[in-house]
Amino acid sequence: MQNDPIISIILPVFNGEKFLDDAIQSCLAQSFESFELIIINDCSTDSSKEIAEKYARLDTRITLINNSSNQKLPASLNIGHKLAKGDFLLWSSDDNIFKPFFLEKSLLAINYSKADIVYCNYDIILENGQLKRKHKTGPVAHIIFGNTIGAAFIYKKEVFKKLNGYDEELHTVEDFDFWLRAALNFKFFHLDENLYKYRIHCSSLSSKTVQNEHHFLNLNEKVIKVFNKLALNLCWSQETIFFFMFVPKDRTFSFFKSHSQKILADIKKFQVQVSENSDSQSTSKLYFLLRQHLKTTSTRLDCRLFIWILLNHPKIFFHNSYSKNETFKLILSFFNFR
Repeated sequence: MQNDPIISIILPVFNGEKFLDDAIQSCLAQSFESFELIIINDCSTDSSKEIAEKYARLDTRITLINNSSNQKLPASLNIGHKLAKGDFLLWSSDDNIFKPFFLEKSLLAINYSKADIVYCNYDIILENGQLKRKHKTGPVAHIIFGNTIGAAFIYKKEVFKKLNGYDEELHTVEDFDFWLRAALNFKFFHLDENLYKYRIHCSSLSSKTVQNEHHFLNLNEKVIKVFNKLALNLCWSQETIFFFMFVPKDRTFSFFKSHSQKILADIKKFQVQVSENSDSQSTSKLYFLLRQHLKTTSTRLDCRLFIWILLNHPKIFFHNSYSKNETFKLILSFFNFR
């Protein structure tokens, strides 16, 4: 093992034999070579352990840790992070792939920007490696509506230490919780380059959980716990908590109309604490989602509601990123000219 690795890569694996070779090889193919790779085998019952052992014998930068019992992802991440010797940390899944310049460009970005966390764009690939689409991540100001950071990132060791690692009770949403807590304490930088490949397949953990933004959140019990922590930290009102966690979709706009001042004030509490190379705002995302809701909702659209929106929240209708034609159609729908 080299004496002073600058970057530590944590690679948890559980029954990942199908893609583990590709994941490890993508680490070893990096243009930046001063790293260590810590593989955490979480009691795999397939050949993952043997695959990892093969590479550990070939490259002294690789350390293999075999958990004595199945710990699940967040606990395995914490084990790997606590063993890390590097000044900068990151982790990847056993089915994903780093592009060759990921470490080099990410390290340059975090040093240049003076940020604590850098994240970048990535390809979403299918099981066979074929490109499905290119995914642009961010901004962090929108993370309260879904995980906008994604799968490709690097952060300073102090980020992990100050946040006390990943919450081991939040398996499947541990990363969303980690980024929400980080957003309140650290500076983010969005590296607008595509440096990673994120694989989706039927047996992947991500295929069973929400990874990207959509209309508010798929609120299961664990996500509710995540938001309760955020709400407590920001002293959110009960109305805002209820809006994010419990309002049925068919009541989204009517609830917002009744409590918009409190909801917007609380969202701004989050927004002012976010530090990133972006002028995007949390409130802008809320207005966009409300606009999308109006386009698909069963909420009664009439001239009184139109006037209320126009007088109080015109950004629901008007933004330089909106199609003028779609805006015109949306306005007509309030007057039964659909």
